[in-house]
Amino acid sequence: AGSAAGATAVALTYPLDLIRARLAVRMSEGPLSRAAWNDAITGGTGRVTVKELYRGLNPTLIGILPYAGIAFFVRDFLNQ
Repeated sequence: AGSAAGATAVALTYPLDLIRARLAVRMSEGPLSRAAWNDAITGGTGRVTVKELYRGLNPTLIGILPYAGIAFFVRDFLNQ
């Protein structure tokens, strides 16, 4: 159940985290403009697709599944 909860949370918030990371890289280059926001959302392709927003989700899920499962298991174990 813990792994499923973690995977669901990651899947729902992944596009927002991706855009946040892209904007963080852009901030190091200087002030953000409308073009910087557009590039962060589109990934530089000029179009927004679901595939582009979820690109890289699989490695993230592979990392979160054991982490979330173990974290919830330990929390439940310690609460008993």
